[in-house]
Amino acid sequence: SFTVVLAFFSVFSSIATFYIITSSITRPLKTAVNIAKELSEGNLELNIDKMSQDETGELLLAMKNMVSYILNIAHLAEKIAVGEINVTVKPKSEKDLLNKSLAKTIEYIKEIAHITEKIANKDLQVKITAYSEKDVLNNSLIKMVNNLQSVTEELSEAAMTIYSTSEHLSATISEIFSRLSFADVESKLTLSETD
Repeated sequence: SFTVVLAFFSVFSSIATFYIITSSITRPLKTAVNIAKELSEGNLELNIDKMSQDETGELLLAMKNMVSYILNIAHLAEKIAVGEINVTVKPKSEKDLLNKSLAKTIEYIKEIAHITEKIANKDLQVKITAYSEKDVLNNSLIKMVNNLQSVTEELSEAAMTIYSTSEHLSATISEIFSRLSFADVESKLTLSETD
C-alpha cells in the first residue's frame, strides 16, 4: 500500500511538474502569438513585458523592440504626410531596407520641393530628370515646365504683334493728321456739330 501511495504521489508530482513546465513555455508563447496577430493587423499600441529570462522572454523582448522600430517609422511617415520633410532617418544597420527606402523617399520629395520652388520663382530653365516612365511627379513637372515655356513664348509673340500693330497704327494716324491742316480739321468739326 505504501508503494501504491508512492507511485500515486510520483505520478501526481510528474503531472504537476509537466504542467508547470509546459505552462511556463506555452503562456509566453501564446502571448507572443497574440502580439504577432495584433502586429499583423497594424496595431502598434501594444504593451509588451518581458516575462522571463529564457528564450520566450527574449522573443517577447525582440517583439517589443520591433514594435518600437515600427512606431518610429510610423511617426516619421506621419510627419512626411503633413509636409515636414526635414526629418532624419537613420538606418539601424546595412540590412535596414525599410529605413533606407524611407530615406530615399524623403530625398525624392526634397528634390521635387526644390524643383517646384524654382518654378514658383519663375525659373523655367530648371533641370528636371524623370527616374523612369513611372515617375509620375517628375514627368508631370517636365510637362508643366514645357507648357509654361510654350505659353510664355506665345505671350511674348502676341505682345510683339500688339506692339508692332500699335506702332503701325500710330504712324498711320500721324500721317493722316499731317495731311490735314488744322483749319481743315476745325471746319470738319464745325460741320459735324451743325448736322
